[in-house]
Amino acid sequence: MDYVLIDALSQMEIFVFRSFGPKIVKKLSSVDLAVSVFIVDPLLTISLSGLVVAIMLAVAAQLRFQWSLW
Repeated sequence: MDYVLIDALSQMEIFVFRSFGPKIVKKLSSVDLAVSVFIVDPLLTISLSGLVVAIMLAVAAQLRFQWSLW
C-alpha cells in the first residue's frame, strides 16, 4: 500500500479560506482518501484560549471542506 502525504501551505487561512484550497481538496477527494490530519502548533495550545482557537480552526476547515465532523 502506498502512502502520500500532502502538506498544505503553512498559513491555514490562505489554504482554507481562498478558492484554490477547496478546489485542491475536491480533486483529492476522487482518490481513496482514508485519513486527513490537522496539525496544530503546540505553542498555540499552552493556554486554554489558544486551545479553543485551535479547535475552532479545525472545525472551520472541516466545514469549509465538507469533511465529516466525527
